[in-house]
Amino acid sequence: MSFVQNFPFFSIILAMFSGIVSSVLSGKKARNLSLIMIGVTTVLSAVTLAFCLGTGESYTYMMGHFPAPWGNEIRAGVLEGVTAVLFGVVMFLSVAGGMTHTAEDVDENKLNLFYIMIDLMLSSLLALVYTNDLFTAYVFVEINTIAGCGLIMIRQKGRSMTAAIRYMIMSQLGSGLFLIGLSILYDVTGHLLMSPAKESVELLTASGNYRLPMLVIMAVISVGLAIKSGLYPFHYWIPDTYGYATPTGSAVLSGHGVCPRDSGDGYQADDCLLFRGSDRLYLHGNRAGDHGGHGGGCVPYFFPFGHESPSVYQRRGTL
Repeated sequence: MSFVQNFPFFSIILAMFSGIVSSVLSGKKARNLSLIMIGVTTVLSAVTLAFCLGTGESYTYMMGHFPAPWGNEIRAGVLEGVTAVLFGVVMFLSVAGGMTHTAEDVDENKLNLFYIMIDLMLSSLLALVYTNDLFTAYVFVEINTIAGCGLIMIRQKGRSMTAAIRYMIMSQLGSGLFLIGLSILYDVTGHLLMSPAKESVELLTASGNYRLPMLVIMAVISVGLAIKSGLYPFHYWIPDTYGYATPTGSAVLSGHGVCPRDSGDGYQADDCLLFRGSDRLYLHGNRAGDHGGHGGGCVPYFFPFGHESPSVYQRRGTL
């Protein structure tokens, strides 16, 4: 195995370790560490992408000495690499572009906590991109949710606490439905790895067995992901969430997202739904639904440099 194939694992661990180290650093040092970590993980993702482009195929990386379902797997390919690089670039621009506002909005004694949440957010996003295990995806969805709540409420001004509580309630409701769906899926198929689970579902569908359980699984998972993604009619909590966070927090929460509108073996990274087929990763969705509209296409976006006036800063959540 090539040494480059370890880079996805290194990226996830590096992001988590940076969050741990930042807990004992000052706000400025925690910010610098986060920027360095984001840059390094983005470079590692780019090298992984170049390796996959060179080989022309994806690969799986078994973590530990035990196979699934007791062990865990990482899977990396061209689209995983592209997604990880995109997330890293957006995260770096969001943090770098909002440094001034972050220093003004966040209490100096809590500034390092803000960058801990940034580190945890990136680690969860990278884990969701690279994991090949459905339950691991669920675990990092929860880490993502906790980090998102921290980014929203850290200003402690206006309705930020209310927005964070609403965000947590809606996210946990969606997570609960998603976990119920995964539990039933594992009970029916006996698999937590995405590709074997997909093959088992195809066989069950072809044989005509377990039609009602499969219908329940599809409905519960779809509704859970719709709630967490803020799809209509579950989108009313989103304006406050983005509007009362710091510019960096709002850019991170909104800039790493694509909303779901397809079916398949999938998982949710807060606002980001990633569908993995038998050979590669697929991204589908729209962002207009976040604000009550209906659009199409895959349009991850960010606005780290778009908050020059207080009026724009206060209204951006309802645009």
